[in-house]
Amino acid sequence: MGAAWPPVMGYSNNAILKSLAMKRTLILLIVFVTFIMTGCKKSDRQSTIIESQDIIANSQIKKPSKTIESQDIIANSHTKKPSTTIKSQDIIANSHTKKPSTTIKSQDIIANSHTKIPSFIGKEWGKKVLDKYLTDTSANLLRNSILIQDTSTLISIAEPILFDIYGKNHIINEKPYEIYLYGDYWLMMGTLPIGWEGGTFSIVINRKTCEVMGISHGK
Repeated sequence: MGAAWPPVMGYSNNAILKSLAMKRTLILLIVFVTFIMTGCKKSDRQSTIIESQDIIANSQIKKPSKTIESQDIIANSHTKKPSTTIKSQDIIANSHTKKPSTTIKSQDIIANSHTKIPSFIGKEWGKKVLDKYLTDTSANLLRNSILIQDTSTLISIAEPILFDIYGKNHIINEKPYEIYLYGDYWLMMGTLPIGWEGGTFSIVINRKTCEVMGISHGK
């Protein structure tokens, strides 16, 4: 028993030293890990602070744009009001300008209504007027007046009569017309091309009374 004691004591001292060394190592490891974690948290906090500051800065930058947009909307709303006022004034002006045209149309309708309501004197009264002119020659203001004073007037009177009897194309093919004046009587005849044989129309009209004295067509 006395011989084994020193080795046991030496073993226990070594074990204690080893456990202390391990504890020290473990403490250093814990301190190191804690230091690293603390540094990460600080960096995370700093990055979070920086990001939050960026967000706040961006939000502050964006606020003026909203203010500018709202100001633009207000400005546009103010600028649109005068155009509405101008349009309303134009409508009022147009409404005022249309009134006279309506008045003119109503006057035209009234005028037409007066012209479309004839007052006939009747056939019996017309017979009395005819008898007056036949018995009283002084009532004829054109008595002894020359009614057909030129060839153009003669043609305008003679052609409708000739067209009705002989046909328009047939009479026009006999142009140019040959016209002579004998006293109070106009003579109008058709012509043929040189070398052609055949007859043409002829008509005699009194230049004072416009009476057709004779009409015929040669063969």
